[in-house]
Amino acid sequence: MKKILLLIVVFSLFGNLYSQTWVKIDKTNPDYSFSVPGQPLIRDTMNIRIAYFKSDSTAAFQVIEFKDTPLDSTNAGFVSALQESNGDTLMALVHIITGVNNALVTNSQVITTFPAYKGLEVSMSYSNFYPGRNLIVHTRFFYNIHSLLAFSITGTDDHLTQLESDKDIFFNSIAF
Repeated sequence: MKKILLLIVVFSLFGNLYSQTWVKIDKTNPDYSFSVPGQPLIRDTMNIRIAYFKSDSTAAFQVIEFKDTPLDSTNAGFVSALQESNGDTLMALVHIITGVNNALVTNSQVITTFPAYKGLEVSMSYSNFYPGRNLIVHTRFFYNIHSLLAFSITGTDDHLTQLESDKDIFFNSIAF
């Protein structure tokens, strides 16, 4: 699980350059949609589907879908994270991510927009990726018994205004 979570950060650091035209992407099973500024690279392997897009040097967008991944008490690390987060499944996931990657959670809020999914928005800062600047990752997690979806946008703090603007457009485009 740690390797999969590390993919969230790694995939957000690399990619091809595309135009700034926002494109709506529709997915099925589960049904959801989102928009990114260009056509994303999509990889579908085993029970993980990854859509990745890098708009330019200021932001990278990523959607990771984990199919049939129940978050339960069969993993000792997850059980420990659940205890630390008072039984909150998504916050336990955030504890694991921050522990593996030495991230600092700068903001978190529960998302209640989509009743079929438990949602959590988290902002994290990584100080050990680039000398003299911080890597900022904003992620919205959505979980139900059938799937875990992670919508992320990543950039550096020296382009914070553009990153925040793109985050709002990206996150507001998510629909189920």
